[in-house]
Amino acid sequence: LRYLGVNQPLARTFKLKSEELIGKKFGFHTEGDALAKFAEDLFKCPESRMSSEISLILDNETTWFRMIGRKYQVNTKAMILGVDITASKVAEESMIQQGKLVFLGTMAGSILHDIANPLMIVKATAGRLKDLDNLKLDEDTVRKHAMNIHSAAERISGIVKTFRNFSRDTQHDSMQPF
Repeated sequence: LRYLGVNQPLARTFKLKSEELIGKKFGFHTEGDALAKFAEDLFKCPESRMSSEISLILDNETTWFRMIGRKYQVNTKAMILGVDITASKVAEESMIQQGKLVFLGTMAGSILHDIANPLMIVKATAGRLKDLDNLKLDEDTVRKHAMNIHSAAERISGIVKTFRNFSRDTQHDSMQPF
């Protein structure tokens, strides 16, 4: 597959002159083979047209293109148009990151709320128990307070374990859950 003709904007994208591309192998000027693969896939495709997003490395930067190809002359030639969509991809990625941060903030707030309640039980109960001599508590009351502390600690432990398991990449993590 070779260039039969090239428009000026495409040539400028690759920092070449149009005539430097004509007759050359399609995609010779880029790292990787995404451009050539798109052209090959177009000719293999039973449809007369095809579109796809591809990324190319240009000047050590990833540049995204929306490629649109259409075959003609009994599927022996094709016109391929590439539109630079890098700015859209960057904006999309930024929105995804912002969404992740919003979700993380919401999740952190929820976790803090879930931990705060049993922690208050531990704090209040331990506060009652710290002055045992002055309170003169019977053994059953002390046991009840100890069970409240233990139950609250178990609840906190369960919340932490759930969060740890959720955030861990179990496919690539050799740590065993505790």
